[in-house]
Amino acid sequence: MTKVKICGITNLEDALLSVKFGADALGFNFYKKSPRFIEAEKVREIVEQLKGEVLKVGVFVNESLENIAEIAATAKLDAIQLHGEETPEFCREIKQKTNLEIIKAFRVSPEFTPEVVLKYEVDAILLDAYNPKEHGGTGETFDWEIAKKVQKICPKMYLAGGISPYNVSNAIHLIYPFSIDVCSGIESLKGKKDNVKLINLIKRTKNYYKRRNIFELQIEKVSNIYDLLDAIQSNPTMFLGKHSISLLKAYLAGIMIAGEILGKNLDSKRFYDFKGDVNNERDDFQSFVAQRFDINLASMGWCYFLLEESQNDEEDALELFFALLEEFKLEKEDLNNL
Repeated sequence: MTKVKICGITNLEDALLSVKFGADALGFNFYKKSPRFIEAEKVREIVEQLKGEVLKVGVFVNESLENIAEIAATAKLDAIQLHGEETPEFCREIKQKTNLEIIKAFRVSPEFTPEVVLKYEVDAILLDAYNPKEHGGTGETFDWEIAKKVQKICPKMYLAGGISPYNVSNAIHLIYPFSIDVCSGIESLKGKKDNVKLINLIKRTKNYYKRRNIFELQIEKVSNIYDLLDAIQSNPTMFLGKHSISLLKAYLAGIMIAGEILGKNLDSKRFYDFKGDVNNERDDFQSFVAQRFDINLASMGWCYFLLEESQNDEEDALELFFALLEEFKLEKEDLNNL
């Protein structure tokens, strides 16, 4: 299953949110010219407050061996990402000096050839878009056909460059990288993550395989609404026709009505969690939304409120729904029994 690395972490809030929703690795940028630069001491403070297993990666650009080793020790890093023009010899030396995992990044310029990665004896490689002015974090993509060729040579490949919640499913489908690496595609501004985009990026990556599994099940066995919603989140267009919270609401209502008419074995309690009727006391998600925004939803359902909250943008409202869904699932105790 493809992993998720959230790069460009500059604050504790973004780090905690990333780990909470399942990020496998965090990237901290020690390149002083980057708008996402962070001091080693601050990274150490963040790392010491993280719980669970997450790979802490330091990003360096043409830095000296001595400085990398010192920063890695101070920040309590698990891995070093070399994002400059470091030589194969330099990569071997930093491995020997630190004994940490080494990730060598390559910017895919017109002159790049997949075979160049074979010169580097490292633990993993990373492919990023080429920009003559910046070393990563540009939000630009590159030809993924090149990534497919590199993946065959080096299976432990991180895919970066313009990855976002909107194209991550396509990236996995085409390449199946070891990990995706995302930075600017989930930011509200440089150095600050957008909570909704961050949550949805992680969950779309983790839920990619559920979409395929849903189609392998017989319809009478698809009784768990949370698995169904996970599959829908990985590719809303496939299920709904387009990104629209109103279409999602209609889709769920149609399933419930069909289940009742056809007598399918739906878990009615969980499906009715999302029914969204006004004054419906059984509607757990509606209650969650009301508490989350500290409002009274007596006059409207969750769908209409989220649409209003998103200035009537159907796509933004759907993205907000999926982010709130993940928060709701973490709070709902009976999900542990699924």
